[in-house]
Amino acid sequence: MNKTWKSFIHNPWAVTIGGGLIVAFVIWCFPAVWKSIQEALTWIWDQARAVRSLPTWLIFLLSCLAIPTLLRAAKAFWNLEHSHTIDGMRWRWRVRKGKIVDLACYCPHDETQLRGEQSNTENTDDWDDGWHMTYHCGSCSESFGPFGGAELTYREAIERQLQRGIRTGSWHEISQSGASVMEGTAAR
Repeated sequence: MNKTWKSFIHNPWAVTIGGGLIVAFVIWCFPAVWKSIQEALTWIWDQARAVRSLPTWLIFLLSCLAIPTLLRAAKAFWNLEHSHTIDGMRWRWRVRKGKIVDLACYCPHDETQLRGEQSNTENTDDWDDGWHMTYHCGSCSESFGPFGGAELTYREAIERQLQRGIRTGSWHEISQSGASVMEGTAAR
């Protein structure tokens, strides 16, 4: 979806005016639709005014108030932040449309987001491309690593590990494993 369309959808004025124009066009093209809408509104009004032991208008009002609350609760449920310890660091992320997003690592001691530093060495083994990642905490000066591979390679390995955990539900295995996610890397 391009940027212009996304900004249009998230603009409440544009959505209101565009929706009103669409409704007006449908009513103009199909007058029977307007008659059905009038009948539905009349029925709702008659039900709200009817005398019952429990006022219908109260049920209707509570239902209308409950809908936004339920929508907010559902949105909060689907935007939960997940967190697990891998390689001694606390990794946090969200899952949107089946994909891991907002992946970041934090210090397990003071919850400060860690800063990654890449370094290259001349000594390369068969498994090693010479690049290593070390993560540093700016608050407590704790360091994690070095882990073999460039930052992108290491993050992709973490993502694959988390995706496996999502598919299999094996978070206890991921959280409690002492081994590094990459072969040949130094585990803490």
